[in-house]
Amino acid sequence: MLRTASDPLWVAFFMDTIVFYVDESGSTDHFDLPIGNGQTPIFTLTGLAMPLSEWRRYDRTFNGIKANFFPEVLAAKGRKEHIEIKGNEIVSPRNATSKRRWNFLATTIRLVNRYDAKLFAVTFLKSHEKPISSKSLYTHGFQILIERFHDYLLNHSKGPHQGIIICDSRSGAFRGNGLDKDVAKSHQTYIFGHSVGRTLTNIKEAPLFADSKLTIGIQLADIMSAAIYSNHYHYYVRNLSGAMNYSHCQKIWPKIAALQYKNMSSNPKVFGFRVIDLR
Repeated sequence: MLRTASDPLWVAFFMDTIVFYVDESGSTDHFDLPIGNGQTPIFTLTGLAMPLSEWRRYDRTFNGIKANFFPEVLAAKGRKEHIEIKGNEIVSPRNATSKRRWNFLATTIRLVNRYDAKLFAVTFLKSHEKPISSKSLYTHGFQILIERFHDYLLNHSKGPHQGIIICDSRSGAFRGNGLDKDVAKSHQTYIFGHSVGRTLTNIKEAPLFADSKLTIGIQLADIMSAAIYSNHYHYYVRNLSGAMNYSHCQKIWPKIAALQYKNMSSNPKVFGFRVIDLR
């Protein structure tokens, strides 16, 4: 019997699982002008889509990359995946001339590219006069990300895939509090109660939350997010009073942009990156 793409058995046979690792860069908090120490005029929420079937390989490979570039850090006792190399440290202006960090970043980008990873991101250009709550910024960005992630699942080059979402956790989550719970509740309301959300059927389960020290995928998303954040910061807000200088990050942008998900056959076209100006 001939089976069609809508046949459940056909889909079950060909469908693979993609993990959507979600992390953020910058802060959802209010900022001043001139920009105060530690304040950020933009907020970037990033999703990194990678095949679950290759998890063991990219997990072990990235641990080796960390040990190769930062042996003094990885020499600490404990498992290598529990030791993070934070993206904000890699792209920080104070490390602009660090060849080791930039080679590490380039090697990490090659790693995710090797596994046919796709990048998604939403960057908010925040208003210092009319700030929006942290919950609203995050949940709005998260909704945009999962809509584009679902488009990717449906239009994967190897046929329709299913997806699960793993987000970087925040303090208080394991006590049933914090933004994690708000995000999960907002997500479930959207996918079960909204006309568009109800169509996102290839995304399975509510979003899961994990400490970044326990999953390499979140660590990779953190580094990709920092690279996107630094470039968007330089492009959109570098002229604000008190802004940091991220001009050194421009050299990595072509490699990051090449990982962006694009569906050029859709009408309208779907792009993995979106910038929202709230100023």
